[in-house]
Amino acid sequence: MASSKTSSLFPSSLFLLLLIAALAISYQYLSTHHAQIEAMLGGKRARQYESFDAFYKGMYRKEHSDDKNRYLHFIGTTIALASAAAEPTLFLAALAAVVVGLNVFELTYMRSNGAIEGAAMLLAYLSLAYIPRRSLRRPLLTILCGYACAWVGHFVIEGNRPATFTYAVFSFIGDFRMWWETVGELGNKFINIK
Repeated sequence: MASSKTSSLFPSSLFLLLLIAALAISYQYLSTHHAQIEAMLGGKRARQYESFDAFYKGMYRKEHSDDKNRYLHFIGTTIALASAAAEPTLFLAALAAVVVGLNVFELTYMRSNGAIEGAAMLLAYLSLAYIPRRSLRRPLLTILCGYACAWVGHFVIEGNRPATFTYAVFSFIGDFRMWWETVGELGNKFINIK
């Protein structure tokens, strides 16, 4: 039974890795050819931040200024990472969803919100997580736990609107960058206790 499950994961994982590579190549083209894309699609860029670094420094950190909010994000992201570690196809599906989101971000630059981008990421994640498992229970629980913690931090503690609604993919990536920074901060606090 275990060998059957393992053998069915390999084709799914290989498919996801190839899809991620193809989408990464597509994103590389889209993100470096703004003039051609704008000429083809028309319209002006409606969102303020075009790069993740500018978004993270200019918006994301400001919306996460309260330690309690950051720690709630840390808890939610840790739950999501633990779920992905227990089932690597969830990690690959999430990675593919991020690359889908980056591509959609570049193609929907004229929109002032990230609704299409977020919907594309969610659809990609759930579809790709469903393929090897034939169930959405674990992928949905992972999303619910991660976002429930984060959104409590925004709506209850900080009293602001999550960046997910405007910059879905940048916000998702920002959660993981902030998680890593929080690991460093907690490590420094632990070292300083001694």
